Amino acid sequence: MSEKPSREELGRWVVDRYDKMKADATDWLNIIDEVAKYVAPQKSDIMSWVSPDLRSISGNLYDDTAVKANDVLAAGSMANMTPINEIWYTGVPPAGLADNEEAVQWYAKCSEIMRQEMARSNFYTESLGVLQDRGWAGTSAMYSELHNGSLWFKHFEAGHFLIDEDDRGVVDTVARCIKFTHRQAEQKFGRDALSSKVREALDDPSGKKWDDTHEYVHMVMPRPSAWRDEKKLDKENKPVADFYVDKDDKWLVSEGGFEEMPIFVTRWEKMRGERYGISPAMKCMPTIRETNFLSACLSAGIEKAVFPPTAVYDNMEESPDLSPNGLVVLDSNRPDLIPKSLYAGGQVQWGADLLASKQESIRATFFNDMFQVFTDSTKRMATFEAMQLADEKLVLFHPAQARYYGEFIDPLLRRVFALLLRAKRFPEPPAVVFQFAENNNVEPQMAYQSKISLAVQAMQTRSSFQVLNMLAAIAPYDATAADQFDFVDMARKAARSFNLADSSIRTPEEAQTVADARMQAMQQQNALAMASEAASAAKDARAAGLNLAVGGGGGQ
Repeated sequence: MSEKPSREELGRWVVDRYDKMKADATDWLNIIDEVAKYVAPQKSDIMSWVSPDLRSISGNLYDDTAVKANDVLAAGSMANMTPINEIWYTGVPPAGLADNEEAVQWYAKCSEIMRQEMARSNFYTESLGVLQDRGWAGTSAMYSELHNGSLWFKHFEAGHFLIDEDDRGVVDTVARCIKFTHRQAEQKFGRDALSSKVREALDDPSGKKWDDTHEYVHMVMPRPSAWRDEKKLDKENKPVADFYVDKDDKWLVSEGGFEEMPIFVTRWEKMRGERYGISPAMKCMPTIRETNFLSACLSAGIEKAVFPPTAVYDNMEESPDLSPNGLVVLDSNRPDLIPKSLYAGGQVQWGADLLASKQESIRATFFNDMFQVFTDSTKRMATFEAMQLADEKLVLFHPAQARYYGEFIDPLLRRVFALLLRAKRFPEPPAVVFQFAENNNVEPQMAYQSKISLAVQAMQTRSSFQVLNMLAAIAPYDATAADQFDFVDMARKAARSFNLADSSIRTPEEAQTVADARMQAMQQQNALAMASEAASAAKDARAAGLNLAVGGGGGQ
């Protein structure tokens, strides 16, 4: 649209776009509905738990390995990427201010305040839901705002929101259909903003229709430049638009806006040309289904062995009692009429072994074995040793971690920084930040210090140790090989990969001061040694009848 549409046109446009987004997401919605049966049954509309028998195995859940494996993945990701009880990120100045000490200290203080505000908010409880949905549905989202002076977050459940991307593949539009009762809609939007149909329901003096629900389309998207006046700062002209539309009447009930995108979407992995993500659960769905089938069969087999089918004669007066210590009354005149078990017996151990291997494969797909390395307290392994065991899994997990930080955590933390900055929660920035802000963005860059981030760095550190071992073997043949490497830089990176506190690592200036002092001390020792040797030589010469002169004079 070349210019901003009317209220009626805008309402129709939002609903029509929502319908198109939903049609485009049909395949993904069908996929996650199937995955939810086995991995997130609490979010599936067709969940059922029944006693297993051969007639009802299909479609029911008998094995919860994938459910638990996804919970471990979510909890492990949270504990090792965004732990509530550790410092897992620090804001550092943008590149133009990276060497300014005042700016470094101000951003460090802002980061401390951000961590405190996030710890007081519901971020960690809501982000666990994001990580759970990410593991089974492959796509999850969370909303953020400053509510009543405090940070507030809301997890959008998978399957209940739709997304669209910009030309770079970044999610810039999120839409969902939500329900409000007429009374709730009046509280949220105000009576005058509602459609005539809803107002009529609210006018019912009996109040019988007040709690009837009504659907609204909520869409957050970049506001086209033609729809806003950049000189105005009101909500209708902010860069990110926030629309609520009555779905039935296509009536725009609310138009708001944000300074930056308030909803953050994360995908576990993407296929080319797809907007929505692929989850670990989707990658091993054949194994999950097979495990569910095997578990049901084993349960049915065990039940059959304990309570076998029995053949009885038609003239038996009572059914046989197959319970422990049960009695079967026989006809004494016909001792041949004895009930016979139809269960021929069977080996179920092979099935149990196959089931166990399938279950272990599912746990590995959800990276449970990698998180076990991080949490293994019985072996009490050093971080370096633990990382050696987890290298293979870290290589596979790192792309998912990078995507989580890049498309979810990074913009979320920038949003938090902007919210708190506008709310004046930070100390007054130094003058250099004000000067830099005139033509540049003062958002911090995020440096991550979580266990997994440090583990990836430790992989590089391990390479350094391998280089050192190689040099030890080469040095006897060519001592100049060591000149090719900066050992000081290797040592600093190794220290940080082991999560050594920055206060324990000298700055380059401090290290240079120590090096200069050591050099000065060595020079003094050498001078003293030379003076001692000269004095000793003079003493020996005098003893031999010689007179040594020092300087330009001659001697006899």
